[in-house]
Parts: sequence; structure tokens; C-alpha cells
Amino acid sequence: MMVLAADCLEELRFPLAAKIIGDAKTEFNGVSTDTRSINKGDLFIALSGDKHDGHVFADQAVAEGAAAVVVREEVPLQVPQLLVDDTGIALGRMGALSRLNWQGQLLAITGSNGKTTVKEMIGTILKHAKTEAEILMTEANHNNTLGVPMTLLKLTEENKYAVIEMGTDSPGEIPYSAALTKPSVAILTNITMAHFAGFGSRENIAREKGSLLEHLIADGLAIINGDDDFCPLWESMAKDKGIMRLLKFGYGETCDLRISNAHNTEKGVAFNIVLSAKAAEIMGSINAHNIDNIDNMDLKEISLELPVTGLHNCLNATAAFAACCSIGLTPSNISDALAGFENLKGRLNNLPLSNNCLVLDDSYNANPASMIAALNALNDIAGDRKRVAIIGDMFELGDEELAGHRQIGEFAGKLNLDGLLACGSMAEEVIATYHKAVDNNGAINTELVRSFATATEANEYLDDYINQHGFIDTAFLVKGSRGMTMDRSVNFLMGKLGEKS
Repeated sequence: MMVLAADCLEELRFPLAAKIIGDAKTEFNGVSTDTRSINKGDLFIALSGDKHDGHVFADQAVAEGAAAVVVREEVPLQVPQLLVDDTGIALGRMGALSRLNWQGQLLAITGSNGKTTVKEMIGTILKHAKTEAEILMTEANHNNTLGVPMTLLKLTEENKYAVIEMGTDSPGEIPYSAALTKPSVAILTNITMAHFAGFGSRENIAREKGSLLEHLIADGLAIINGDDDFCPLWESMAKDKGIMRLLKFGYGETCDLRISNAHNTEKGVAFNIVLSAKAAEIMGSINAHNIDNIDNMDLKEISLELPVTGLHNCLNATAAFAACCSIGLTPSNISDALAGFENLKGRLNNLPLSNNCLVLDDSYNANPASMIAALNALNDIAGDRKRVAIIGDMFELGDEELAGHRQIGEFAGKLNLDGLLACGSMAEEVIATYHKAVDNNGAINTELVRSFATATEANEYLDDYINQHGFIDTAFLVKGSRGMTMDRSVNFLMGKLGEKS
């Protein structure tokens, strides 16, 4: 049963500042904003956006079984209606009510890169140690100011843990979402140029993301990237808020959870986490009884292995480790769970092909920092194989668009990649910068260094190239912003070169 303390319309009158048309005693058993997934007895909220107006679908919602509707103005329907000034604000208030009436552990994650992976890692760990019914997680990419309250409205009495991801592309969204969630654990992964266009500077992005800390519950725990340029800013924000429990993770000597001996393995990556005395004290589940062979209680070291590509995932796993230890899970729980972690589709998935080829599918999204991480992963995993990157434009960089794409071209050139196929409006800039950088390192195979308007054009070129030359012993990377639909290149390679049997 959902925890929203309002099982009839009358109980929402005051919190939503609503006028009720019809029977105020009408009960509802769920909340929906989408007629495609509505259940009988739900309360339908007619959200209005740039492209769609939910009021147009109110009659369809009723036909699908909605018990009542939340609307801006009265509509000709035979069900009760809650009239509010703004249906989006009403959704947020209902999400906040749900959170206030729930007593479990809420872990909130934000940052430029890694937030979805950290969320999924935490989910994997929790599901290994707990039952499915005890866990609620953000689904898909429902991490905005509508997705967060909708997730909160799914909280049930059975849920003991909620893992909420928060994203933003414009100022004010993280403070809003954070105020609704009131997390018991807040995780800040990093700050890059992702969604730069909406903020104008990385510092503005850092302050936006850091606002998550301002809504921690009393005695809440902040977990922040100690290697990030804006770690001092976040520490200052936490201090101003009076947050007493804060842990830093990363590679730096001052990190409370310090990564050491990170390296690639045949199956993925492996690394150690060195825990400071402060970390061991805060993460109360870590003690001499559940870490073997620890003599020095002031410094503990834990080994983890992940079956995923990319050393940057050591940071993601360390953040997840800290969060899960802080809510009572043991290092052995976490280690066992992460050993079976499976990343989401389009996030550096290692897909084997025939003729000793493989493709790293990182096509879900891209910004300069994640692109560099992916290129490093390609370089690390290729071994003796040739290295070919098929990359698309990175969106929402604003004034940094040109510099960001040139940075990628230069980095690819310094890696002396065997091939670089760039797609999109910035492709020529990427290739031009690549040429300048690679000239100092080695010869260029001009047939595999080209620019294209779209991934489809790149695929057509590759089709001809493969028909003439084929590929053996080659590792491909495919990556770009979601709007570039670079997954088409992944599908092409899988079809053309054949998945390894």
C-alpha cells in the first residue's frame, strides 16, 4: 500500500490548495500522469508541458479507470476533480507528502557523470542482501522534477530503501527535487561540462548539484568526490548547513575512501579501497568482525572486482560502497553483489564480435569528460587490437561547444587511434584537431579518419569499407549524445561483423 497519507480527495484539499468538484470522499489507490500506464482507481494528474497537455487526455484517463483527476480548470467529466493553479506543483506536493510519511532510508544521487551507474550499483547491492519489495529505485531516466515526485509517490509501506537519481539541465531543478526527497544519504559524483548550456559555468553546475546537501535530514550523510575541483565548495556548503557526517571518495590522499591499485582485468576492473578511521567510524557496519585480518583499526583496506569496462567505474563503485555500508550492509555483501553487476545498455557494454573484434557500446549519452573516459577504456581494453572510435556530437555545451569537441579530437590524436569516424555538426572540427595532434605521434590511416553528418552516413561508409577490406583484431568504441542515436552504429557493427557465438 502506498504511504501517501491521503486516500481520499478531501485529504488533499489543504496540501494542494485545491477546490474539489464532486464527491470529496472519493478514494484513490494510486497516482498517474500517463494514460498508457494508468490503473483502475488511480488519481490522474493532467500535466502541461511544451509538447503535450495532459488535460487533452483527461477523458481517456477516465475511460481507463481513473477515479478522479487533478486539473487547472474544470473539465466535462463524470468523475470528481481537484482544481489547482499548477498541476506540476500539485504533483510535487503529493510526492513530498509521500516522503514525509515514509520512514525508510532514502539515498539520493546527482552529478554530471556516473549518477545512473551509481544508482544501479546501489540497487544491485541492495537486491543481493534484501528483498525486491524492500527497494524502490528511479526507473529509466525519470530523474527530473516530474520523475522524482512520481517515484516518491510509488513508495509503499513495504519499502525500506529508496534510491533516487536527480538530473538537471536548468537552474533550480536540483534544489526543488532535493526539497521533496529529504535524503538520509546524499551522493555527489562529479562536475563536468554536461548541460553546460543551461548554467554558463562549471561552478554554477557545482552549486546546483551541491544544493542536494542542503536538504539532508538531521544526522544525514554526505558522500562527495574528493578529487573533484569543486570538493572544497561542497565541503563549505556542507559546513554552512551544519552537516557533521561527510565522507570523501577518490584517489587523493585526503579521501576517506581512497582508491588504490586500480587496474584492468580480463573480466573488468579491480581495485582496493583504503578506509580512514573517520570512514570506518561513520560507516558503522565496518568493524573488525566483518573485515578479515585487520589488525590496524585506524586503517582498513578492502578489495573489489567489477565485471565492467572502464577504470572510472572504480569511483562509481566506491561511492556505492560508502552509501551501502552507511546503511548497514557489510563489505562482504557489497563485494559479492558487485562481482555480478551488469551495467545498463549503452553504458560501456563490451560486446564481442567475430574475428577477435569487439565493440564498446557507450552510445547512451556523452559529454567531454565521459568521452575521454570512454576513449581511455577503449585504449585499455583493446590490447593488441586496432582501436577505432565512432563518435557523435556532444550536446548542451553552450559556449564550450567548440572547445569541448576540439578537446576530444586532440585527446584521440594523442592516443594515436587507428581510426576516428566523427559524426555531426562538429565532426569536421574533431577530425581537424585529431590530425594536428596525431601528426606528432604516427601515421594516419586516412580511410578510417573521416567526418560525417550522421551515424547513418558513417555506417554506409563502413559498410563499403568492410566489403573491401574487412576487420580483424579491432576494438570499436561507439559514443555520442543521445540525440545523435549512435546506437545505430552499434547495431550496424553487430549485424555486419557478427556477434561472437
